[in-house]
Amino acid sequence: MVTTQPGPRDRRLLSTLLILGVVAVFFFVVGQLAQLFFYFGDILLTFFLAWLLAFIISPIVSRIVDVIPRLPRAAATILGYTGVLLALCGAGSALPRPFPRCFVVGVGDGGACGAGGTPFEV
Repeated sequence: MVTTQPGPRDRRLLSTLLILGVVAVFFFVVGQLAQLFFYFGDILLTFFLAWLLAFIISPIVSRIVDVIPRLPRAAATILGYTGVLLALCGAGSALPRPFPRCFVVGVGDGGACGAGGTPFEV
C-alpha cells in the first residue's frame, strides 16, 4: 500500500476548494431562508405589528390599572384600545378634506369643470 502525502500546492488547492464550498453552501442557505421569509412575510409582519401595538398600548393600560385598581387588566386593555381608536378617528376627522378632482380657472365661466372653464387636475 502506497501512501503519499499531499504537497503544499495540493494542500492550498484543497483548502481553497473547501473555502469556496463553504461560501457556496452559505449563499444557498441564505437564499433558502430569504425565500422562506418572503413566503411567510405577511404572517410575520402581522405578528410584528401586533407586538408593536401591544408594546405601545402597555403603558396606557398600566396607567389605567393604576388609576382604577379594581378594574381588570383585560377591561383596561379594551378601554385603552378604544381610547386609541377614538384618538385616531378624531385626528383623521381634523384633517382637511381633499381637493376636488378639477378646479376651474377663470371668473364667470359657469363654475363647473367642462362648462367652458379650463380644468386643472390635482
